[in-house]
Amino acid sequence: MRDGARPGKGRSQRKPDPAVVGALRRGIALQQRGRIDEAKAIYEEILRQDPGQGDTLYLLGFLAYQAGDFEKAVGYLQRAAAALGPHPATLHTLGASLQAVGRLEEAIESYSGVIRIRPDHADALINRGLALQALQRLGEALADYDSAARLRPTDARIWMGRGKVLASLRDDKKALASFDRAIRCEAGNVQAHIGRGDTLRHLKRYAEAVEAYEAARACDPDFPLLAGAALYTRMHLCDWQDFPARRDELVAAVRAGKPACTPFTLLSLVDDPALHLQAAERYAQGLAVAEHALPRRQLNNRLRVGFYSADLLDHATARLIVELIEALDRSRVEPIAFSFHPAGDTPLAQRIAAAFDQFIDVSALSDEQVVARSRSMDIDIAVDLKGDTDRARPRLFAMRCAPLQVAYLGYPGSFAVGGIDYVLADTVVIPEGAEAHFTEQVIRLPRCYQPNDSQRFRPERAGSRADHGLPDEAVVFCCFNEPRKILPEQFATWMAILREVTGSVLWLLEGPPGSGDRLRAAAEAEGVAPRRIVFAPFAPYQEHLSRYPLADLFLDTFPYNAHTTASDALWAGLPVVTRAGQSFASRVGASLLTTLGMPELIVGDETAYQSLAIDLAHDAARRRVLRDKLAASRDSSPLFSGSALARPVEAAFRAIADRYAAGKAAAALNFNAEGSASFEG
Repeated sequence: MRDGARPGKGRSQRKPDPAVVGALRRGIALQQRGRIDEAKAIYEEILRQDPGQGDTLYLLGFLAYQAGDFEKAVGYLQRAAAALGPHPATLHTLGASLQAVGRLEEAIESYSGVIRIRPDHADALINRGLALQALQRLGEALADYDSAARLRPTDARIWMGRGKVLASLRDDKKALASFDRAIRCEAGNVQAHIGRGDTLRHLKRYAEAVEAYEAARACDPDFPLLAGAALYTRMHLCDWQDFPARRDELVAAVRAGKPACTPFTLLSLVDDPALHLQAAERYAQGLAVAEHALPRRQLNNRLRVGFYSADLLDHATARLIVELIEALDRSRVEPIAFSFHPAGDTPLAQRIAAAFDQFIDVSALSDEQVVARSRSMDIDIAVDLKGDTDRARPRLFAMRCAPLQVAYLGYPGSFAVGGIDYVLADTVVIPEGAEAHFTEQVIRLPRCYQPNDSQRFRPERAGSRADHGLPDEAVVFCCFNEPRKILPEQFATWMAILREVTGSVLWLLEGPPGSGDRLRAAAEAEGVAPRRIVFAPFAPYQEHLSRYPLADLFLDTFPYNAHTTASDALWAGLPVVTRAGQSFASRVGASLLTTLGMPELIVGDETAYQSLAIDLAHDAARRRVLRDKLAASRDSSPLFSGSALARPVEAAFRAIADRYAAGKAAAALNFNAEGSASFEG
């Protein structure tokens, strides 16, 4: 109903027909008793006699909205608004219908119409806030939630929306306070508990985050992505209690088509690229992002390539890609950054910003605005450096920033959101046949897909082993991956290696509070003295790199390999033992070592992994040969030269642009060892 409006009381210019008023009253009475079909029949009969009857149009629109037929609701309600003039209930229901079909800008205008008439309309403020939030107009959304909170301070929806906006703005402390307020208003609000967990996880307060997720599961154990969030957060803590059962339950849910976890979470749990793709496709459905066609146009001779990321600051992505961007031939490519984060002020952040011809901060722009800006700038190729990682914006690519769109570097798998035409990879991470597990066409570069910076700090030994709590004479195994990548099966293999190598120790990166105690307890349960697990505290990047030369061997994780961490170890001269599986994430170590010409450090199963690590631990001379080879490769291997990778990346961009210009569909592109490329099909 229209805020208590009665039939015939709209702003129609003609005098209400008493027969129509009577029919409307009968219809409303039936509607209020739940006899919807009978009421609808009366309203439709009125419209047959008077197609412009505003109250009837409103009532039919309201019924269509309630039934979930939002397109039909929009049609009725737009006609009602034209007939009745501005009226809060009509405009509010129209806004809700437009919002439901994704016409967010129009929905905002409808809600604004309500608020102009009734500034105290809390529901319109809340719903306009939600629409603004969806468009990344976060400041405006926050203002609406604040206004609504003054009107209705006990409405959990307001504090939920406010918390999500503040979390997006990375004001985590205020976000946490808003989620807490939502929970006080409505203890069973599952999304408030999840928002609280997500914020605590971002603050690295993992134990509290687990508690928040478990509180959410108590409200709704099947809520989308919740089981995965809880398990993934436990992995940060190395909390392996009931881990195999929890993982099996999660994997079974994904196989059954349930949205149990994000695609990124699954990469760390199982080496199953077919399941990874299934999870990605299911996740994409939940995003409800429709792909938008972009009319074909002529591309620029000097290709305008946009790179889209939140990590173009002091971050591993920037550290890897900076030299490649600097080395791109400006006569062939114009690289432009679209940053989801303001430029930073550290030396690396300043260098990566300067590497691009333009660095555009789009953090305050809506997705629609970023797409419009990209199109107005005639971006030819949009490169997504995020995928399903923190602060990704997949709607940009579904809406099409550019005629050609490429996934690169940030996400080791198929994201399946739609709109991405190609993925930049190589023959190791996506070998022949594995393209079946990607919605994107595969570009296989002639060497490891991962760029590196030849200008980065060259580490030397950081003091003595004793300075770091390490034994001088024993073998030091090392893994500086984040603790979340360590699975209990992997740790059991490491303990088997320690048992076979007398006096050896395992040097790990220090994790969140409690994780070290759990790992040492797990070691003791495997018959290994807890003191043989040594932890390296957080250190600045250069100091951290200088720790690698103190170790003897880097033991890679599985199924999610070390990526940047592995290239750091190799750059520092530390041999890496890796196991290659079937998935992209499990084959990055193998790709790095293949480009270095060190395939002897790649194995295919856990037994071979254990044997190789033990054999190398017992053979100091062989380890010295490996170290010497790595030292020589710093200046000779293409792995450590972003400049060397720039040429095939340019060639790939040119090849896919030429194919597009010829009117051909995207297809797999393969480079041979000499650097020439050809399309399949």
